[in-house]
Amino acid sequence: MAETALIVPANLSHNVPTLIEVAKTRLTDLATLYLATEVAGQSQATTDPKRRDLQRFARWLVQWIDCGRGF
Repeated sequence: MAETALIVPANLSHNVPTLIEVAKTRLTDLATLYLATEVAGQSQATTDPKRRDLQRFARWLVQWIDCGRGF
């Protein structure tokens, strides 16, 4: 199964243009970019549910694609 761990950097000192380029090839990288740029800095009560929702979506999408449904 595909890697679905989403890890938010501890601070926002990341290189966003580089992260965007990497995120174009992997869904988990795109989700991590979203968490790092849009969610980071919000309360833990907000970031944890968003991370869980993205992980569930990633698992569902992998299953969808593995079943041959594609896009």
